[in-house]
Amino acid sequence: MPLPRCDAKEPLVSTFIEYFEERGHRRILGSTEHRFRRLLERGRHVLARPRFHGPLTEEDLHHLHDIHGLPRDLVTTLRQQ
Repeated sequence: MPLPRCDAKEPLVSTFIEYFEERGHRRILGSTEHRFRRLLERGRHVLARPRFHGPLTEEDLHHLHDIHGLPRDLVTTLRQQ
C-alpha cells in the first residue's frame, strides 16, 4: 500500500517519510499509520457518546486521555470536524 504524500506545508513529516522509505522501512510507517487510523476511529466513536456532546471539562479531557488514549489536541480536532 503506497504511503500518502504530504503537501509542502508539512516538511518535517515529508522528510520523516522519505527517510524511512529510503531505508526500506515502509512496513514500520504502514503500521504506525494503521495505529493512528484506529486511534482516530476510536476517538470518533467515543466522542459520539452523549456525555461528550457539550463543552468538555478538564475532567472530561483527562478521562479521554487516560482511559481512551486521546490527547487533547486530537480531541479538539475531532470535535471541529
